[in-house]
Amino acid sequence: MANTITATIPFDYQGQHFEPKVQFDLDAWVKNSNGEIPDFTSAVAGASGFGGRSHEVEAMEAADVQFSDPNGMADRFYNFETKEFDFTGFRKTWLKNVYFSQLNQISQRHLGEALTEDSPQYLLMLEVLQMGKKG
Repeated sequence: MANTITATIPFDYQGQHFEPKVQFDLDAWVKNSNGEIPDFTSAVAGASGFGGRSHEVEAMEAADVQFSDPNGMADRFYNFETKEFDFTGFRKTWLKNVYFSQLNQISQRHLGEALTEDSPQYLLMLEVLQMGKKG
């Protein structure tokens, strides 16, 4: 199941109310970023046809992004009361899940045993993996 969230930027311009939105692919975001919060204004503007109209985009930049409709694991990081999304927590958990699966396969292949989440072996392998990504 894909992990997505909808980003909406409601704004008023020249007496009209707009609520352009885009469904945001959180899996692609984690895979293709280093954790920077996405530029929702550009994404929403492009998906809604406001990309070339700078005055509307300026109005969007001054407005708050609202999140809704979390899918997949995203609902665990969405606050339904405040309509805010914890991007940092989502990214950390997403990477941990992916890394655990990959490292578990390596452990089974080379050590003949499954990893236990948060075991010393897993934490060691995770730290080595993260060191390799930094260097």
